[in-house]
Amino acid sequence: MSGIEELFQRVNAGDEGAHLIGVVGGGREFGVVKIMKPTANIAVGTIQPFLDNFMKQGGAEKIDYVHGNEIVSRLGSQPGNAGIYLPSLAKSDLFKTVILDGVLPRKTFSMGEAKEKRFYFEARLIQSI
Repeated sequence: MSGIEELFQRVNAGDEGAHLIGVVGGGREFGVVKIMKPTANIAVGTIQPFLDNFMKQGGAEKIDYVHGNEIVSRLGSQPGNAGIYLPSLAKSDLFKTVILDGVLPRKTFSMGEAKEKRFYFEARLIQSI
């Protein structure tokens, strides 16, 4: 894979019947993992159990859920880090996914781009009197 933009394009293009998951490794290495028999309707539903087990087994100190191509690229490229790029959940797939899989995996109900999240974070600062 020649670069991060190619990774984003390939993952976003999708592959019928499979999930494509982009991986950014420390040292600016890029690749795409193809899961042929996904266990969920959306890629995050398929990979989250793996990440939970990976953490439980001590494979990582922490997992941070971020939104946006630039931040995944920047943080995933740092030594000792890895970034996992997942395709966005189309708004039109929301109800279908809930019907097929039930409750959405954690951090998946945040739709839109990272720069659009500003009001969400500001709203969390409001305290009741």
